Amino acid sequence: MSAPPATADQLRDAYVDFFSQRGHTPVASASLIPHDPTILFTVAGMVPFKPYFVGDETPPFKRAVTVQKSARAGGKHNDLDDVGRTKRHLVFFEMMGNFSFGDYFKSDAIPWSWELVTDEVRLERHHARDGEQDARIVRDEARRCDRRVSTLSEETRVGIAKLIGGGRRRAHGLASLSLGSRRPSGRFAR
Repeated sequence: MSAPPATADQLRDAYVDFFSQRGHTPVASASLIPHDPTILFTVAGMVPFKPYFVGDETPPFKRAVTVQKSARAGGKHNDLDDVGRTKRHLVFFEMMGNFSFGDYFKSDAIPWSWELVTDEVRLERHHARDGEQDARIVRDEARRCDRRVSTLSEETRVGIAKLIGGGRRRAHGLASLSLGSRRPSGRFAR
């Protein structure tokens, strides 16, 4: 086994290689000046893929991996007031990202991330959360979404129920929750 990445260049290469081996198409960093008129700079790794996520364009690949140059100088993620105060607040940085366009979901992404961090980068396992904890987080998030299920077919509800555990009985619970009179609260409230 080769040595873990020791420089930023090696980390970038390891990241891209890792996801390329899992069927991702490497995509070069896009311009810092996006084609999106709603933002001034490319502020995140997903910005160049926005036309695919919102359905304006069909992606030429099912999976992508990128190291995207990004700049933040205002807006929702305005770090300008904190630049220079901490080592983590920067105006210019790179975001490494792996993206799926309907090809895989968290059930694949979480184990891959764990493998990347512990096997490739070799971060000591006690410095990273365990996979079971991540799986619980995903299941808990899915359960919170139960309240938002409303007009889904029985087949879809059963699929969701299997994903979060509980089988067909849970699917019927999803239907009754969604038709109930309780208003969503917290982050799902409108």
